[in-house]
Order: sequence, then C-alpha cells, then structure tokens
Amino acid sequence: MVRAAVLDVNETLLDLSGLTPVFLDAGLQPIDFHLWFARTQRDGFALSAAGDWRSFGDIGRAVWRSMAPHVDPEPLFAAFADARLHPDVVPGITALQDAGVVIATLSIGAVGPITGALERAGITIDAVLSCDAVRRWKPAPEPYRYAAQSLGVATRDCVMIAVHDWDLHGAHAAGMRTAWVNRSGATWSPVFDQPDFEAADLPGVAGKLP
Repeated sequence: MVRAAVLDVNETLLDLSGLTPVFLDAGLQPIDFHLWFARTQRDGFALSAAGDWRSFGDIGRAVWRSMAPHVDPEPLFAAFADARLHPDVVPGITALQDAGVVIATLSIGAVGPITGALERAGITIDAVLSCDAVRRWKPAPEPYRYAAQSLGVATRDCVMIAVHDWDLHGAHAAGMRTAWVNRSGATWSPVFDQPDFEAADLPGVAGKLP
C-alpha cells in the first residue's frame, strides 16, 4: 500500500496563471511566462546534470534579465509568493489524509510560496520540502530519496504526484510509484516511463491509490 505521497508544487498545486500580468507589465507577452519557466527549468536541469547547483531564484532571475534586462525581476517572485492553490488541491489533500497517507510537498523552488498557500487554505501537511536541501534539481534521484527519508518511509512506499511527465519519470527511476494529475487532457510523452495512476484531478488520484 501507498504510505506516503510526495506532491510537486509549481503547476501541480500552485496555479501560476496569476503571474501573467507581471510579464505584461514588463512589456512581454503571456506566452513569455511559459518560455521563462521552461528556460529556468532547463538551466536547473543542466546544472544538476553537470554536478553543479544554483537555486530556482538565482536561475529564474538570470533568465528574467535575459528577457527583460531593464525590468526588476522582484515583482515576479512576489507574485509567486501570492500564488493560490488549484481548486482541486484542498479536497485532494483532504482525501489523502483521510486515507491515512502522510504528505510532503517537494519543490524545485523555495518553500515560502507553497507554505503560504497552504496556510491561507487552512491545510496542514507533514513536511514542506525543497530540492535546495540536497542541492540537486528534480528529476535527479536525490530529491526523491530525500523526501522519502524525511517522511520516514522507503521510496517504494511513496507515490509522487505531479502534472509533469519528466518529474514522474525521475521519481519512478528513484523507486517511487507515480501518479499523473492530467487536468488538461494532455498526451503523455512516450519517452518517459508510464505513470502508475492517472486522473483528471487530485481527488481522482487519491481515489485510485491502493
């Protein structure tokens, strides 16, 4: 049986659509948020693959300056701090807790945004974790093992829950079971290991776990 759930943060739990106005205010386009986020992830992945590490904030600010060199990046990170949970998150976490599953979040970024969002929603979980603690970005194996150790369980007794196929592939390689929250009806990339569970929202995933 699944004893613990590790939940991705950005886009899985946090709705980042509220960040779009920051890009418009900087003279950029709405699609530039997705470009910024993808480039920030790419650079973090590349550094981890090279055996190096920089924080999400460091990399995100560097990418922002390459896109809007004369605009202060701090409003973007303030918007992260104010991001809200997707509507299905509270009932999904509640369903997991009712099933006796211990829960951690695991972010490539700082813990502040998800901590604030959970507090505003009145939700308490067992651990709020960041890849910063092991200085490696997901999907390297170290963050997933760190999450399992923090919850006091083996990786085989954990399920990683995320909207990103690359994240779940990394968790599977580290020994976790995986669950895909597919809100948009997307197609899973065939280059990644298939998830063990799939549902359109977090309560749906919780209902499928053994």
